[in-house]
Amino acid sequence: MCHHAYQVAIDFGFVAVDAIADLLLQEESLALAQRMGFCDCGRLTLDDDDLTRRALSPVAAANMTAGQALVLAAIDYAHRTFGCIWVSTLIHELTESH
Repeated sequence: MCHHAYQVAIDFGFVAVDAIADLLLQEESLALAQRMGFCDCGRLTLDDDDLTRRALSPVAAANMTAGQALVLAAIDYAHRTFGCIWVSTLIHELTESH
């Protein structure tokens, strides 16, 4: 279940949204996807750490479109694995100021 949800979330975050797919080079998408992973807890990982605001910030600073793709994939994965309640938890984690 989680592996399939992860693949769908990556496709959604990096391919299905035209504003991302048109602006983010395929090489950049692949490089970022190779740094990512999934956990059955409903979170995506980046460089083997939970995708949090701290982990997301350097990606967004270097390339805002890549940061947007990561957020879209993370939200889609959280929703597919644990539903709407987990999405609100994830958004809180990604937007908290710590």
